[in-house]
Amino acid sequence: MAVLSDKNSTFDGTFTFKVTVVQAFNTAPRFVQPELEPVLITAGVNSQYPLPAITDEEGHMIAVDVKLMQSEIFATYNAATMNFLFAPSAET
Repeated sequence: MAVLSDKNSTFDGTFTFKVTVVQAFNTAPRFVQPELEPVLITAGVNSQYPLPAITDEEGHMIAVDVKLMQSEIFATYNAATMNFLFAPSAET
């Protein structure tokens, strides 16, 4: 039994309510193509590598963070197109 009251009146009786517990699942975003393809980079030969499309089952926004580190002397990444461009010179 519950007692509810406010400044002007008191309710002394029984009432029922329903509580529903929902467990939300969140899956990780993933590339549509299951595995990334290997890339062969040859000195003196320009090439590009597009990342495959990424999907998220819950529809969340996805950001790709690329750190080129030492490869930045011959590689760039275009976030808008999700495309790597490799331009290693023969001297690199």
